[in-house]
Amino acid sequence: MKARALGVAVALALVAPHADAAPSGNESSIIGNPGEHPDYHLEIEPHGLLAFGGPFNAWRGNFGAGVRATFPLIGNGPIPSINNNLGIGVGADFFVFNGAALFVPVVGQWNFFLLSHFSLFVEAGVGITFGGLHYVDPILGVGGRYHFTERLALTVRLEYPALAIGLSIYL
Repeated sequence: MKARALGVAVALALVAPHADAAPSGNESSIIGNPGEHPDYHLEIEPHGLLAFGGPFNAWRGNFGAGVRATFPLIGNGPIPSINNNLGIGVGADFFVFNGAALFVPVVGQWNFFLLSHFSLFVEAGVGITFGGLHYVDPILGVGGRYHFTERLALTVRLEYPALAIGLSIYL
């Protein structure tokens, strides 16, 4: 429970200084403007992790760190009338519990750019755990991004089997 409270406190500390930016006179809905989102070829997201499912014991508070790389496959679509894109993400997450484990996620990611500073995404895929026994687990989750600039965003992802908080860097 302390780990969850710490995670919430960190997220609030990162977002609170920018809370006045949305919604302001500069904030506008862009979901109906196809293609009005960062033009990027690669998103790199270093993040901190708290595992709660899959091969990780939910009661031990398994902490970790990792990185995710997402490559856009469809820059504007698959629904051409709204502001969305579709990509594939791969990563490496390192967890510490009774020993250490490497979790390798491979996901499809669908992004919806709702406001000039805010986007949502859904992900689905699989993750392979290495370390002791090998596991293959499904991944299903949702997340959101607060875009500080066109090239930098705070990302929060809640998906089975972990919560991630990180920074998305668009290249």
